[in-house]
Amino acid sequence: MKKIVFLIAFLSLFISTNAGNKGIQQTIKRIDGKRYIVEKTDSYALNEHILLVKLNPIVEQAPEELAIVNSNKLGFLYVAVPEGIDIEEYANDLKKDDRFDIVEFQGEIKCCFIPTDSYYNSQWYIDRINLDEAWDITTGNYNIKVAVIDTGVDADHCDLGYGNDSYSHVSTTLGYDYTANCTYQTPSYFHGTFVAGVLGAKTNNGVGVAGVSGGNNSAGITIIPYCLGNSNIFYSIHLADAIIDAVDKGASIINISLSSLHDSSVDSAILYAYNHNVSIVCATKNEGEPSIVYPASNQYTIAVGASGRNDHRCSFSNYGIGLDIVAPGDTIFNTVLSNGYASKFGNSFSAPQVSGVIALMLSVNPSLQPNAIRNILRNTATKVSGYTYTSGWNQEVGYGRLDAYAAVSGSFINISGANMVCTQEIFSISNMPTDSLITLNTNNSPTGVSILVSPNLNIYSYSNGSLTVRKISNGNGYIRVYYKGNLIAEKKVWVGAPVINNVYKFGMNYVIETDDASQAYDDSYYIKVGNRVFPMPGGMFSIFLPRGTYQAEAYVSNACGESDPYYTQIVIGNNINFSVSNVSPDGIVTITRTDDNGEPLPREVLDTEDKGENIPYTLTNSLTGRVVARGMVPIAGGTLDFSKQSKGFYVLTLSPRKSKEQSFRISL
Repeated sequence: MKKIVFLIAFLSLFISTNAGNKGIQQTIKRIDGKRYIVEKTDSYALNEHILLVKLNPIVEQAPEELAIVNSNKLGFLYVAVPEGIDIEEYANDLKKDDRFDIVEFQGEIKCCFIPTDSYYNSQWYIDRINLDEAWDITTGNYNIKVAVIDTGVDADHCDLGYGNDSYSHVSTTLGYDYTANCTYQTPSYFHGTFVAGVLGAKTNNGVGVAGVSGGNNSAGITIIPYCLGNSNIFYSIHLADAIIDAVDKGASIINISLSSLHDSSVDSAILYAYNHNVSIVCATKNEGEPSIVYPASNQYTIAVGASGRNDHRCSFSNYGIGLDIVAPGDTIFNTVLSNGYASKFGNSFSAPQVSGVIALMLSVNPSLQPNAIRNILRNTATKVSGYTYTSGWNQEVGYGRLDAYAAVSGSFINISGANMVCTQEIFSISNMPTDSLITLNTNNSPTGVSILVSPNLNIYSYSNGSLTVRKISNGNGYIRVYYKGNLIAEKKVWVGAPVINNVYKFGMNYVIETDDASQAYDDSYYIKVGNRVFPMPGGMFSIFLPRGTYQAEAYVSNACGESDPYYTQIVIGNNINFSVSNVSPDGIVTITRTDDNGEPLPREVLDTEDKGENIPYTLTNSLTGRVVARGMVPIAGGTLDFSKQSKGFYVLTLSPRKSKEQSFRISL
């Protein structure tokens, strides 16, 4: 962070600060390996190639090294990020440069994602569960495997398997058909194919319907199909086997839109899945009874009932104790056998909507565990009118109707807490797995989730989402959460007292530069000359001292304390001052000798002061730091010819023998 301190030397010294805010404070998060600008109520995909900047008013011309792609009359510039440089690193570099007042990331302008699927308008439930808005965050991830334990899935359906594209959502090698004792055969009953279509039909491919987690004309899910029977009646002898096999094949979600007798082996299989962080979603059955059937009644499953167009419970949907949530189940239009489509009803088709939303949730936070997923679904469900809720629950609609956008938005890992760490601070990290699955002080954990802090912080303790860190040294800091080596959450903090990087002259001004990247925490400034202290109330102060050169100490303080002193030199009166005016189109720079107020010295003074003396100068390229020219110029002033230099920003340094050297940033 740079604080500009204006200096006018004339028997007294006036100093003020002017801190640019560098623009709107923005939070970047990674979702599915892609970066998003996250706001309170929405998120926008980060434009990885463009930054918005605005120059400091004292800078007359944009630096030539900027690749400007657009601008407007209000002074805003859209600049391209140089090839090979990360946009966040580039933004931080520009924020530290006092030539820029505003540096902001750009997000992709969006409207709600509207897929091109030909029967999209027949899928009324998509709008009802706010799925369009959830798709603006993520449309799924092919690495998320969802097992459909049902009557098999038609992998030849163009909206599920390979069609006129190069990808399929259905694996014909991972699942199993227990009726034929083989990994896959084309089913003869529609039910499983319909469930799979609701869950993961290809989305935005211009064909048929849109699946909840159907990608964006690209793979959005992997469906593992299991066939337990070839009609609406089949036996549960292989249900436990299918659950166990799905877990062992890497499924994160298991959808069971069927019912069976209470079975100890199935209970054990469900617990096996739960202990392996697999969510099981079950339909409650279509008998209209005030009790939910097995396995939806198992405490480790997510029980889903059906709601209608009016958001009330469908009359056919079972309800009662154990019901978690409802989702649309009336006139659901989706995939059937032989590349067909049809309209059906039943909470068999409500459950895969929930399974698909869980797949989206895992796309933004793969570390979510079943209990956390269930709680997010409950807490974000829409409380439909017409029902009385006790502790948030009603026997007919559970915790409410599924809200895909709210559930996905509520699944992010979020690090909350103070923006400064003085000595010790406690931070809350939401949606984290159990402590046994978390590794500290690394960015690549064998269990998947890890927490890493910056070198100037130390992790004192972590338990159940509560992280305590302690200060080691002052400076910029961070807290990061990784999943399998990928950064998925970050909070930047300032640690300790301010750190002064530099105090230097910029034209007629002095700049106090601190290392506060957030630009928010430096509270006060003062200069100490000898035993006298000159504070800066209101941003301006005066020093009345005799003419001369003084050793000074600069200090900055914040809520954590005061910086270490930064030693510098202040010259008052009898100073040899110059101004530089540039630049003519042919690269001629004019140097003018001035008084302590910055006014040009009259000719009669120039004829008597230091007459005939020359002073050395150097010209340094701002971008490379290389001295490109050096020589002598009359102390009374004159012109320098830099017409042979490349266009760009430079620093011209004048070094009079009897006074402090002076540097000027110029543009050629």
